[in-house]
Amino acid sequence: MSSPLFSTSEDESTSVGKADENLSGTDVELSFPWQPAPERTLDDVGGMGALKDELRRSIVRPLGPKREQYDQFGVDVPNLLFAGPPGTGKTYSAVALAGELGYPYVMMTAGRLKSRWVNESTDNVQRLFREAATIGEKHGHAVIIADELDTLVPRRGGDNNHQEDDKVVTELLAYLERCHENNTLFIGTTNRPDDLDPAAVRNGRIDRKFRFTLPNKPTRVAILEQQLEERPVHVSEAELSRLAEEIEGASAAALTTIVDEAARNAVEQGAAAISPTHLEEAVAKHFVDGN
Repeated sequence: MSSPLFSTSEDESTSVGKADENLSGTDVELSFPWQPAPERTLDDVGGMGALKDELRRSIVRPLGPKREQYDQFGVDVPNLLFAGPPGTGKTYSAVALAGELGYPYVMMTAGRLKSRWVNESTDNVQRLFREAATIGEKHGHAVIIADELDTLVPRRGGDNNHQEDDKVVTELLAYLERCHENNTLFIGTTNRPDDLDPAAVRNGRIDRKFRFTLPNKPTRVAILEQQLEERPVHVSEAELSRLAEEIEGASAAALTTIVDEAARNAVEQGAAAISPTHLEEAVAKHFVDGN
């Protein structure tokens, strides 16, 4: 096996770790907004049962309870791409996966990494992955979530590409190949997977692609139930099913907005709990033509 781009000690933990609140104990000053593991987990993602099962099988168990066995068999944990239309839960699910793992994470965008100064963007990429390796060494693993990955790793050689953009892509691809060796999990999200540089989504860089779609009726019901779970509510299963039928085409984000608005309606009207009427009012205000 080739050596990592930078050295870290081998992690011997066989259980998922929890970051302390300030990521203390790192050997370098952190330049990026690393956060402790979020409280959100995959259980907080409504519906998407098959997706959550596969993430637990291919990511959570290999980095947690079965880590030693997976290492023994030489099975690397893949980097991930979450692709699909806006509002389908890609970023929400990525953060939930970091919480399920219990490892520190950072949310990155092209705007945070790219610079107008020559070579500074590639320096930023190097710094990001070095910080991830340092945090991964201390806490067992680190998670990088790259939102709108197509703006960070666009196709090289395009008419609109600057030479510095191509250099950033090349630099990032080199680090993606060594994520496993440096205790780093990379998750990219995108609404436009076809705009990604093809070299980014080949095996050894971003190995697994998950397609997020607008939720079907059972998933809409599950998302509504999850959003209502910890709120005072007087809505029957039949009423929730009827509502889910009415809002075909709603995204996960739209469903969250509807429940939030229904809760606001209940408070402002002095109600003891969210009712079907509150939900219907929220739908009328926020769900028009499938949006």
